[in-house]
Amino acid sequence: MKFSFPITFKTYMVIVLFILTIVGIIKNGIFNTIPQLIIALAATTILDVSINYIKEKKFVLPDSAIISGLFIATALMLNSTWYTTLIAGAVAILSKHIIQFNDKHIFNPAVFGLFLVILLFNAKIEWWAAQITWLVIILGLFISYKVKRFHITIPYFLTSITISIIYNLITKNPITISTLLISTNLFFMFFMLVEPMTAPTNIKCGIIYSIIAAIFSFLILTFMPRFEPSILALVLVDLFVPFLNKI
Repeated sequence: MKFSFPITFKTYMVIVLFILTIVGIIKNGIFNTIPQLIIALAATTILDVSINYIKEKKFVLPDSAIISGLFIATALMLNSTWYTTLIAGAVAILSKHIIQFNDKHIFNPAVFGLFLVILLFNAKIEWWAAQITWLVIILGLFISYKVKRFHITIPYFLTSITISIIYNLITKNPITISTLLISTNLFFMFFMLVEPMTAPTNIKCGIIYSIIAAIFSFLILTFMPRFEPSILALVLVDLFVPFLNKI
């Protein structure tokens, strides 16, 4: 008997995030990482399965919830309070099911959950699964190739570098280029910006979307340092997607 298992964006993303998470666990220690992972994954998967069962009267594989849980657990600073992780996970799933336009969620669920706990609890972001830059780049290029998202990652990267160079020539301040090139920003670019349910549906709009995201990231990094620039930038740019999809 043959079993077919469809390979989708979510499949690749789960595999890649699992690899990065394992590396992060090895690097930071089991006791510093596993509790946060368990809380985040429990919050996202249990809530997602429950809501889907209520809506559809059947069990739905919570693959997107697993991705959100991994993002949240590995983005939050290690040893964050249990309720911060729990609330971030719950908000992520609720936003996916409630905040919708044309039957699609508007915000990247994990990013919205992280954004809310930053606002409510001043949660700190660490991206502890993205500490090895070369690994993030290799896996990120793999994801971009498999899901055909280079029209988003390349314009974002080039726009970020261009804006930073211009800013540094004017101000003589090197901080923006160094920050934009570290693995945490690359992690955002390769794995969060390209999420297919919230990114635009065509290439032209995807390019515009990525350029806007790069501009927002730069402005937030420069003028609103309290916020994690990539997270707030993605929340803001996701608001433009329904309009971009009409172009």
